Amino acid sequence: MVAEGRVIVVGAGIAGLTAAFRLQQLGCSVLVLERSAPQDVGGRMASVAVNGYHIDRGATLLSYKNKYLLSLIEDAGLARDIIPSPGESALVRNGRVVQLRTGSLRDVRGSFPTIRDFARVMADFRRIRPLINSRDMSTMAVWDNESVSGYAARRRLSSGTLDYFLDPLGVTHNLADPEQTSVASPFIALNRILHGHGFFTFQQGAGFVADAISRQLKVEYHAEVTEVEEHKHDVTVTWATAGGEEHLAQCEVCVIATPPPAMTRLYGQLSPEVGDYLRQLEYAHAIHVNFCLDEPTREKQLVLHYSRAEDPDLGVTFLPHNAAAQRVPAGKGLATTYLRSRWCRSHWDLADEAIVDRALRGLSRVGAPGGLERRINGTYVCRVAPATIIRRPGDYRALAGGVSKELERPTRVLFAGSDYLADSSTNSASYSGQKAAERAARYLGLRSAPAFARAHRVDPDTLDHGAKIRR
Repeated sequence: MVAEGRVIVVGAGIAGLTAAFRLQQLGCSVLVLERSAPQDVGGRMASVAVNGYHIDRGATLLSYKNKYLLSLIEDAGLARDIIPSPGESALVRNGRVVQLRTGSLRDVRGSFPTIRDFARVMADFRRIRPLINSRDMSTMAVWDNESVSGYAARRRLSSGTLDYFLDPLGVTHNLADPEQTSVASPFIALNRILHGHGFFTFQQGAGFVADAISRQLKVEYHAEVTEVEEHKHDVTVTWATAGGEEHLAQCEVCVIATPPPAMTRLYGQLSPEVGDYLRQLEYAHAIHVNFCLDEPTREKQLVLHYSRAEDPDLGVTFLPHNAAAQRVPAGKGLATTYLRSRWCRSHWDLADEAIVDRALRGLSRVGAPGGLERRINGTYVCRVAPATIIRRPGDYRALAGGVSKELERPTRVLFAGSDYLADSSTNSASYSGQKAAERAARYLGLRSAPAFARAHRVDPDTLDHGAKIRR
């Protein structure tokens, strides 16, 4: 296919790779610049293999609601590698595992200490749910006036509802405590439980997608971009290689697919108000301990949610062998335990052995997964920063106040990434990459590929609004 436009994409996370792949489909000459090494491609969607255990650095839950990612997977020839996953979750309370099956209102009702609290939270959920939009969360502005703990106090919910329902769901969303994060967080997680379409994975983990797509693109690794400057007729991109050699190139369109605070260091042509907002965004620090097990856990869920009332520092545990047995050696198990961002920040440089010990003490205290110590044959500690974005009270209102309009204005420099207008998720990231590619195509005067239209046929946010809930 004859190249019709030169495009540089900064960042090889799933948003940047989506934009690059789609533009290459249209015949554009695309160069992806990535600061990390090839084994880290995908960023927060990367995976690593350790003695046959496939460990996700960040993203673990790939949802069937994510039609943009699924369309990308199909067009990249990767659909045959998809492994469906049940994706069930549970709350851990007093050593018991309280099941939260996807679509089960009965399970949700059984998680509340009182019927009054259940009725109040569900009434608010029905009001909030139409505003949950994985593409642009500025729609949440009308509800974005308090923290999770502030909401619980205003609605006079019991401490049990805050500690054993709202907090565990919220911390799974962004690893933050309920005093820190916007009230939207637990409701987004509740929406995934009640109206989810199930999940999928790959034998090599979530990072398989990014790795496979990057092999179909021209990616320059160890490329540290230092400046992106927009001119009337082109864009200048400057970067340095690992050896310190500086490079400079012109392109017709540049897509910046880095976290917003990093973007503001590269691109200085935003308005002061929007630049200030993006620079002050807060991110979780994530440390997760991966326990390689001699046998699977007795718990059959994919996700175990913890309450800080039982351990102040545990966040959530994922059990990837329950997503797909192929993720681990035959007959083995894998438990990935995340500690809360607050603890991770203050213990970031702690030795791996001490981090493993802290996680084990917490898991022993809460009692799930049970009997973990007897099954461990190895551990792997992973640190990710920045990890998920922490939307504090007022962040969504700021998006509605003009941030989203400036970020989507017609320009030669476009932005891709879930953290600009939504929350950290593969759904939001792949959608933003798709939109950046479409806007670049319009700017270059190109006709959209059929795959663009296919990806838009199903709205990932409204697909299941009429889905039947198990009662």
